[in-house]
Amino acid sequence: MKKRDERIILIAILAAGALIRVYHLLFWYRTPYWNGLFLDELYHHIWAKTIVDSGPMPSGVFFRAPLYPYLLSMFYAIFGNGGLAPRIFQHIVGIITTIAVFYTVRRVVAGRVWAYLAALLWILNPIQVFFESRLLLDSLFACGVVWLIYLALIAKEERKYYFVTGIVLGLLAILRPTALVFVPVIIFFLWGGKKSAILKLIVGIILPIIPVTLSNLANGDFVLIASQGGINFYIGNNPRSDGSSAVVPEFGWNWRYSQCVRLAEKNIGRKLRPSQVSRYYFKKGLKFIFSNPFRAIKLYIKKLALLVGAREIGNNGSIKIMLQGSVLKYFLWIGWGLIFPLGIFGIFFGKLRHKTFLSAIFFVYFALLLAFFVCSRFRLPLVAVLLPLAASGAKQLWLKIKNKNICKLLIFAILLILPQVISSKLYTDEKSIHYFSLGNIYLRSGRLDKALTQYKKVLKVNSLARGVNLNIGALYFRLGLVDSAEHYFREEVAVGGEVCRALSNIGALKRLQGELDSALIYGSKAYKMCSDEPAVAFNYIKALLSSKNFIEAAKAADTIAKQFSDEPALLNICGVAKLRASDTAAAESLFVKAFEAKQKLLVEQYELGTIYSQRSGLAPSLARSRAMALFNLSQIVLRRGGKDSAKVLLSKCISTDSTLAVAFGAMGAIYLSEGKLDSAYFFLKSAENKGLKAPELFFNIASVHARKGEFVN
Repeated sequence: MKKRDERIILIAILAAGALIRVYHLLFWYRTPYWNGLFLDELYHHIWAKTIVDSGPMPSGVFFRAPLYPYLLSMFYAIFGNGGLAPRIFQHIVGIITTIAVFYTVRRVVAGRVWAYLAALLWILNPIQVFFESRLLLDSLFACGVVWLIYLALIAKEERKYYFVTGIVLGLLAILRPTALVFVPVIIFFLWGGKKSAILKLIVGIILPIIPVTLSNLANGDFVLIASQGGINFYIGNNPRSDGSSAVVPEFGWNWRYSQCVRLAEKNIGRKLRPSQVSRYYFKKGLKFIFSNPFRAIKLYIKKLALLVGAREIGNNGSIKIMLQGSVLKYFLWIGWGLIFPLGIFGIFFGKLRHKTFLSAIFFVYFALLLAFFVCSRFRLPLVAVLLPLAASGAKQLWLKIKNKNICKLLIFAILLILPQVISSKLYTDEKSIHYFSLGNIYLRSGRLDKALTQYKKVLKVNSLARGVNLNIGALYFRLGLVDSAEHYFREEVAVGGEVCRALSNIGALKRLQGELDSALIYGSKAYKMCSDEPAVAFNYIKALLSSKNFIEAAKAADTIAKQFSDEPALLNICGVAKLRASDTAAAESLFVKAFEAKQKLLVEQYELGTIYSQRSGLAPSLARSRAMALFNLSQIVLRRGGKDSAKVLLSKCISTDSTLAVAFGAMGAIYLSEGKLDSAYFFLKSAENKGLKAPELFFNIASVHARKGEFVN
């Protein structure tokens, strides 16, 4: 075949892949998932926006590798944060990577047809295309693995490619640190000849990593790239692990990194750096394995089954359901269930160059995944590694069919059927998780009717699903249906789900209904169960204040303020408690801390719980919390007669949150007391024009009119 014909066929394959991606992207744009980001997508989105808004310098040690959020921030800075540009970029990278797949297979397997097959298996792979349309790093990581293998094969013959191979591996490491397991395999494969060439490879690997390590050092800890490894290892190695869910057993699915830190520090008995927190959880995971060897073996067998099985496992939702309506649903058979059997067949029976190298890359990463937890997005890089082996396996399968080698054909049939059988035997609660995640998307976007529909679907599939009744209760509360809200909070307690949060919410309802004794009982019970949950601590101290138990509230404030030193809302309410207990100096100090607290580690430390609560409107925003702190400070200063200082504080308060009605009212009152009626009227009327409502606003506006003698007949 002429090179011209080869290029025409390859271009046709690329065009087919591009067309499928266009159809899928148009479909995805119309789904609630496009803007309804959750978990890691939301995390990347918020981090990228933070970089654009606040600059590139991190304010803490990286919990996760930073390359993808920084790349995302570049698109946001140029094209806005709508998410279209990065998704198009990821699709383009996926298409271009097909070329690397083709020429990789051409180097190791004889016959162009098998390279075309590998290119088709890549470009039509529905899981790769699916993750290209998500604001996740996984599709780029898989593409990077393809290019790494391609460059390593070239470097084996031409040493001038050692450095660029190292650069690609280093970039992969700061995209996902698990790429570091490839380092010894690549060095061993390319070892030989001049040591200077290997030195170039190593320098190439180190160069992209150095800035990340130095940034972590500058923020107080030696962490090579990110500090998430220990917690991720513990997630996959604990008594309650199911092998596929990202759940910290002590805190459930909605875990916060700050909770993990506080637990570690409580058990160790001192403050810990991120690297020490990571080591603590890594040791907990190891302790589970060595203390419960039979349970650990059973768990690893399940993880092996999940990894080998043909089912595509969503991280927080069903991929199959998400793709209903997408052109990709017609290509689901061109996935792991086909590529894995072909690849394994190629490992054992294929004839290709550098088979040992390719097999080593596969088994090293395969073993790494078993050590953590399994889902399709984490399994995607294995597809990239398997393609040359799968192409060789397909070639051998064709030859065995021609030669009627029944034994080898039976082996392949077993390899093909086994993953399907394993998947059919494994139960995963994907449907309920999917409906729950979709319900959360609708809840955060204010589409309460659609959210309720999804939550009801969850309960039909799994009536004991954790957190669903809690969210239905929160939904009914937002609708003003307090009795229904309480019913579902009690249901959450009955099924043994998010018991602590449910009790705390019941306490909050009782407080709002004026049943202060009941509010304190529920709030106290919830706080005793999980004092490390910010919302629970907030409701508890509010219950104490509402019941006028100021001394007890002030005592609780000492503990809570120390525990949540970076939570403005809690620092502010603790200040109020101190003020009510007549400890003005302590209150003033707490209000200052509340204003200055910036939750610096929100992004770097994976505080998804905070992000969710703020986006749902179920917790005060950072701006509102800081504004309330300034308002409270102004009232302390005003009591001392410092009107000018109070006005400065109130001006800052209004600029921090221009929707805080009491701040406008207080400013108007000061000007009224000074006889400056026009200034008072300006502030009071501007608040009224914004649609703000508060009794002091209307009273003070009436006072201005009265002082001016403006009466209505």
